[in-house]
Amino acid sequence: MISKEDSLYKASFKKHDGALVIPPRGKYGRNTFLIDSNSSVYYYSFQEPSIGKGVSDDRESDTIGLMPNHIFKIPAGMERAFFKKNVLDQESKLGWKSIIVASFKDSVTNDFVQYLLKMSKDEPKKISFRIRLALPEEREVLRYKLNGEHYDPFIK
Repeated sequence: MISKEDSLYKASFKKHDGALVIPPRGKYGRNTFLIDSNSSVYYYSFQEPSIGKGVSDDRESDTIGLMPNHIFKIPAGMERAFFKKNVLDQESKLGWKSIIVASFKDSVTNDFVQYLLKMSKDEPKKISFRIRLALPEEREVLRYKLNGEHYDPFIK
């Protein structure tokens, strides 16, 4: 059943030609790969959520408390090996792995992303894969990391 809220949400993305382009509701995943404007790949991860505990209002926070020391640069050419060791080979309580690719550009032409797309179609691997634009928090924290500056999220 589609709720009135979902119908209004979808209608807000309807183009004049009738095409429907809906961004995924979930902004965050357990494993996030950031791809900057130079196609460098960075990674951050948070603990898996506990399942079936607590109450949720289906809203995601606008921030996740990301800090510069949470983000790691993956050396060029090592992305697949890093992905295999740090994502595929890790056990998951959920039974599937949530992968987010956050890009600094509207279009992503990266061999690693093509590899992830292929992996997401491999049913035994059970990978949930989404691509979105990098969020303001991710952009800001990465900028601080690359500039070697102290980051305090409470000071703007």
